Amino acid sequence: MNGLCSKRQSLMQLMPRHLAWVEKLAQRPERSRSPGRPTYDREHMQEHFCENYTRFFTPLRGSLAKAVPSDALRISIMISSLLDLVDARRLELEEASAYDSGGT
Repeated sequence: MNGLCSKRQSLMQLMPRHLAWVEKLAQRPERSRSPGRPTYDREHMQEHFCENYTRFFTPLRGSLAKAVPSDALRISIMISSLLDLVDARRLELEEASAYDSGGT
């Protein structure tokens, strides 16, 4: 079975399709001098991913008809966990960049 489409062991499990966003978001600059170029702003990303969760990652319960009120909290926690991974990866990239440029 394809790893990107495998079933979750629990509703809160981050799947490979979620984790595929980590590297993409980690490489975005904090601020951009070019208008229209995507940047990384954690608050904005949290809000955007929560509002558009089903568009990016498919519904938690397979069908929106089966959704329960606590799903919004689960989604928020999952997105927060995902963004924690993005922050950690951004830090790794910054450290690697500082090391490569001869800094400490």
